[in-house]
Amino acid sequence: MEVASPWRRERGVVGAVVRLVRAENRRLQKSMRTNTLATVPSSELTSRLYELRGAERKLLVEFLVYLGEVDRRRLYAELGFSSLFVFLSQHLGYSSSAAYRRSTAARLVARFPIVAEYLGDGRLSLTTLVELRDVLEAGCLDEVLARAAGRSEDEVKRLVAAMRPRPAVPDSVRRMPVRAAAQSAPAAAPGCPGMGTPPIQPRWIASIPSRPMCTERSTGVPVGARMPVTLNGLSA
Repeated sequence: MEVASPWRRERGVVGAVVRLVRAENRRLQKSMRTNTLATVPSSELTSRLYELRGAERKLLVEFLVYLGEVDRRRLYAELGFSSLFVFLSQHLGYSSSAAYRRSTAARLVARFPIVAEYLGDGRLSLTTLVELRDVLEAGCLDEVLARAAGRSEDEVKRLVAAMRPRPAVPDSVRRMPVRAAAQSAPAAAPGCPGMGTPPIQPRWIASIPSRPMCTERSTGVPVGARMPVTLNGLSA
């Protein structure tokens, strides 16, 4: 009797799980198509969505309050996580951006409890609250919240920029390097004619034996020699 290898057994288990998931997905799709929501009037559907949105806000506030207490007790460290952010991302499964927003908002709610009311009734969203993190201070808390209430994310960003503009970049003055005086022409390489140094004759030329100078047949004067010139009877 042939014994199946571990790899074949594992592949068979994976295949069985995939078939179960597909069957469950088909069942859920069929259930959604036959859901009674298809017969719900549009007005009632949108009204229910508004109610669910309000419940979602309340759950968010409750979540942030609980999360703030976890942060205050540092319970994430007892569970083996280095920070609240890591606890949210690795233990609760939030993405990095969602974990950052919730950890920041939880600390703001713990520091300024009135913020929870703005989140609960929708005057602030989680995103707009996080955008206000650098301008929320005890001395001007009411003013900032009143100005940010009901605004969109882009409007809150502009509000924060107007309340705390970034400092202008200071003028940068630095000493420029002194340009060196024009350098003299580079020294001529040895043997380069016309550059102030006499050419050096290559060894192979110096080793060539000298030959007798050729003479012209007609005059008998060596080639290249100067012909005698007579001026007024004087020979040059």
